[in-house]
Amino acid sequence: RAARRTPAPRGPSLHRVGRFSQDDIAGEERAAERAAERTANQAATNGPTTNAASGDKTTYIAQRVDGLLEDRERDAADREDEDKNEEVGDKGVHEDADKYTQCGTDGCRSSRRVPTLNGYQIIGDSIASRLTQYCSPPLKAEYNHYLKSKQVGFIVHGQTTCQLARHLNQATFEWCDAKAAVLIGTNDILKVKNVPLEDTKKGLKNIISFLAINTKSVIMMTIPPIPRNGEHSEKVQELNKFIVQEAAEKENVHVLDLYSKFLKIDESIELDLFEKTFKSGMVDLIHPNKNGIESIKNE
Repeated sequence: RAARRTPAPRGPSLHRVGRFSQDDIAGEERAAERAAERTANQAATNGPTTNAASGDKTTYIAQRVDGLLEDRERDAADREDEDKNEEVGDKGVHEDADKYTQCGTDGCRSSRRVPTLNGYQIIGDSIASRLTQYCSPPLKAEYNHYLKSKQVGFIVHGQTTCQLARHLNQATFEWCDAKAAVLIGTNDILKVKNVPLEDTKKGLKNIISFLAINTKSVIMMTIPPIPRNGEHSEKVQELNKFIVQEAAEKENVHVLDLYSKFLKIDESIELDLFEKTFKSGMVDLIHPNKNGIESIKNE
């Protein structure tokens, strides 16, 4: 897996043509061109935030193309892992991983209520996983090893709403008095997944319904803005409205509005709360940084 995530050299992503068609490459380059234009326009008003803003538009586009294609490769790798899980069965593919998770025929099923924060089990995707750094030190040290595998409990990097709904229904323990805090939906919106809106709503509805019945209390967090893909803002807001509507029908389901917490007074996105790049140097602008996570944790 590490080899798949090695950052590509700067410049046009033609070294990936073996995996993606010329139409794929051209499509990603057009998306990157539009993103560069938006960033340059924003920089003219608010000051530079990326290479495009400083005039190095070609480099920015190349970085963004490689970042988008890296996302697609990661998604393909995740699907490959799911296929391996189907071959292995309930035994799982990670040695000792069943201490916290069981990787069966359809992904990850939790066998213990981890990770927890303030009595709530954290559930969701890679954004939700960043909250785990605030769990109690002993517990954090105990399961930190498993976080490196990109999944623990019901936190799975790259997870979509429909995938989470399936995982919840495969739980191997009784929920009883459990409490859950859920942050999910970003991966449905990103281009690499591009899940139809109605499918995402169906997944959210199933998640909320399951947890409302099986847990004592649920906190549904709205989806934060996605600066890297500003064109998805309307979709994010529609899904957040749906979350609020569904939660209102359940007595024990409450909403924590994260979306508004990542906006300035003028309702533009507070970029200082997001990671600018991945460790590889690729553009991020998806995941909240330390300050962003602090703003969530304090709620």
